Amino acid sequence: LGTAIIAAKKEIDFKDKTKGTVFSVPKSDFAKLKDEYPTEDLHKIFPMKDGEPLFLGIDVGSTSTNFVLINQDNQVVDYQYFKTLGDSSLAVEKGFENLKHRFGNKLNIVHSGVTGSGRITIGKKFNIPVVKDEITAQAAGTLFLHPDCDTIFEIGGQDAKYIKCENKKTTDFTMNKVCSAGTGSFIEDQADRL
Repeated sequence: LGTAIIAAKKEIDFKDKTKGTVFSVPKSDFAKLKDEYPTEDLHKIFPMKDGEPLFLGIDVGSTSTNFVLINQDNQVVDYQYFKTLGDSSLAVEKGFENLKHRFGNKLNIVHSGVTGSGRITIGKKFNIPVVKDEITAQAAGTLFLHPDCDTIFEIGGQDAKYIKCENKKTTDFTMNKVCSAGTGSFIEDQADRL
């Protein structure tokens, strides 16, 4: 989405090297993109009521670790994003410490789950009851927000994934296993150099 918006703003033309065709993104399509995917609510935080039941999701990736608390209305109450820095256990401990520092005894976490490359180790170490692979988690989250989605691309820190969906279910997927040139950490390193 971000690439499409930038292309539309700059009216960039794209060339298909194999077919020699050129196409551009007209400004009218940019307006449609903004209407279809409003961004102002992407990071909206809803107030937490003392003692309300909350659900904690943890994504332990190779590059970053993410915590999100949601209420029973599927509203985000709190989220955290920080670098894993090669130590997933320490990153998760940091997340728990941040929650304790910010909310004290007001939290009532009734269920939790973990995903990401560090999910198995973290699930066992911190006794997290739901452990899901990244393909399952990404498909479930995307299809919850966009039930008609048929294609998901996920650019992770060390790998990239393609997920195909039909009738609100994952029907196929693949991920790069050798080359990391399309991954988040590679792109971030190149951006730093530039």
